[in-house]
Amino acid sequence: MVVAVARGIFVALDSGQEKYLEADAESYFADPARALSAAGSDTPLGSGLELLGPGLTVVALFLAEKAVDVVADKTVDSILDKLKSRRRKALPAPPELTAAQTEEIRRSVIAAAGKQGLDPTTADDLALAVVEQLSGRAD
Repeated sequence: MVVAVARGIFVALDSGQEKYLEADAESYFADPARALSAAGSDTPLGSGLELLGPGLTVVALFLAEKAVDVVADKTVDSILDKLKSRRRKALPAPPELTAAQTEEIRRSVIAAAGKQGLDPTTADDLALAVVEQLSGRAD
């Protein structure tokens, strides 16, 4: 995403720098501090370009990365705020189970417990506990 933002910067500026972006991105992401400090070192002294410091592509990558970090942080904060506000709201009460639904759940739990090798009494106890949990009748 950072490279895409940096590419968009160069397209908007119509600078022609986007052709250097992929190579500079590789060195930038390998070591951002080194890329920022070394980007302008190959510029011949006296050309006036050494005053610009790091190369434009590296600076664009740095700025794009900072912008993406801000957007990512804001997005994460927004998601966390939404989750927190949902957590504060009371959960709706579970719907009342009909007698037919209760019996179907009970039979289903007993059958599954039997397949796991539980004795019928234990299976029935588990089925009753499950029905109580699902119906909201549990303590």
